[in-house]
Amino acid sequence: MSILNARFDAPVGIPAGQRERLPLSALHQLGPRLQITLSPLEAQLKAIADIGEPLPNPISGVALIDTGALSTCIDQKAADAAGLAVVDSGLMTSATHENELVPIYAARLDIAGIPENVEAKRAYGAILEPQGLIALVGRDLLASCVLVYNGTDGSFSLSL
Repeated sequence: MSILNARFDAPVGIPAGQRERLPLSALHQLGPRLQITLSPLEAQLKAIADIGEPLPNPISGVALIDTGALSTCIDQKAADAAGLAVVDSGLMTSATHENELVPIYAARLDIAGIPENVEAKRAYGAILEPQGLIALVGRDLLASCVLVYNGTDGSFSLSL
């Protein structure tokens, strides 16, 4: 089992290599965020290679752990750029939309700090770019994890 422990730190104009903690409220303001890389599932990469096509480049960015999301969501522009396969379409309801028809992607998520990758075989397409996100990690993936949100310390831990 791999464990990622994260605390919000940021450079504040002090010598290179040194860091100062952001206020404890940073976790509250930004939420538990992960640095991830999106890429197609291994089977899709093999199929692309077998027909001699160039493999798509993975896309890196920020994902928000969202316990309010039933399913993992991937930004549609990021999914297209990463060459993710559309495996289905489905109706999505969110805080701002009801029964919106969206593509469903299959994706591999590599989480910085965790050696194992995670497969999201049915990640709903969403518009996340305006929030600076490429994905929301929903309860479908969290069902096999342990998440500890420590607001008093400004940190969280995720174990797979």
